[in-house]
Amino acid sequence: MRRRTITYAALSVAVGVGLSACAGSNGGSASGGSEASKSFEVLAVLPITGPLATQSTQQINGLKASAEAVNKSGGIGGRHVVVKAVDDKFDPTQAVTLLQAEIHSSTPPDFVWAGASSNEAVAMAPILSSAKIVSGTTASSLLLDDPEKYPYHFGLSGANNKNYPDLVREAKAEGAKLLGFIAGNDALGTDNLKQIKAAAAAANLPLVSQVFDATSTDLTGPMDALRAKNPDFLVMSNYGAGAGYLLDARQKLGWNVPTIGDLAISASKLPNNANALQGVKIQVFGATVLANKSNWQPAEETAIEQITAQGPITTGATQPLYPYDAIQMLAAAAKQEGGTSADKLKAGLENLKAPNPVPWTMFANYGYTSTDHYPSPPTGAWSYIPAGEATNGFYQ
Repeated sequence: MRRRTITYAALSVAVGVGLSACAGSNGGSASGGSEASKSFEVLAVLPITGPLATQSTQQINGLKASAEAVNKSGGIGGRHVVVKAVDDKFDPTQAVTLLQAEIHSSTPPDFVWAGASSNEAVAMAPILSSAKIVSGTTASSLLLDDPEKYPYHFGLSGANNKNYPDLVREAKAEGAKLLGFIAGNDALGTDNLKQIKAAAAAANLPLVSQVFDATSTDLTGPMDALRAKNPDFLVMSNYGAGAGYLLDARQKLGWNVPTIGDLAISASKLPNNANALQGVKIQVFGATVLANKSNWQPAEETAIEQITAQGPITTGATQPLYPYDAIQMLAAAAKQEGGTSADKLKAGLENLKAPNPVPWTMFANYGYTSTDHYPSPPTGAWSYIPAGEATNGFYQ
């Protein structure tokens, strides 16, 4: 092996992070009046209930911890950061409804954490762009990496046109001759299939694939259909509880083909089932592997302490770390550009001059540009490790 080192829809959970007298209403682009006299409103539209509730809790904790840290240093552009979360119940239509209500409220958001899945983020992106509100998400679909169409949206997780080429190289190095790929028919799975097809073609590695209904819980049938195509190596993609459904299906079939779960799999809470995980590796970023601790960014250990003060990390650590980093980068962008309007934040993120040391955790430089709003992880950023539950968010 190569190893490189809360009621519901209408309910909102408002978290005033160290509320101060300066809190007040403000526009999404902070127009009108003194910016510093208004709180900087962070809105998280997430499935607080439903299949991605665990991931959503972790992401909210990351936002809250980072906001508290930033507030101790004067906030974002001198504005006190307030975090508010609303529950879209994993329904993109509900996400849009809630977002529109908040935009037209007395405290419209300056920054929106747009969903825990690509379906939610894709649904909200046009509204956020029209309203000129900066947004971020862990969703990795490249449908969102379109700065002309969505000029104020920034992805935090690695985009799959960068993740999959490395994963395919790993599979080929491990002896794959015919690669099998299985994913759902949602926005994430559809884009992932496109990206792995391109990566496999570039690596001259034949690929067969199988798509399943993303709402299904029993994936034995689709997994068996893929097995019938005789791949000698398997790549799986699903997020949240769906990661477990794929692993369960593979186990039920007794299919012991070498397998890698992509970043969506590793970001999920994996089942505590040694039989289901046998022969499975997962693609992870080195920032979540304890063996790579000497290469972590200086801020990571402090960030983890701040995040765990909000609550335990019960998924892979990327779930709270990405939103933590988003708030830190917004603060740096506002300081660099001298303001907190959407256009200033956008300009700052696209040309961010990182302080030394950086106050964020996953990468030394996310590398945003005016033409690419997703990270460009450095070579060697990924590791491939035996699948298992993360302990306090980290893999051994």
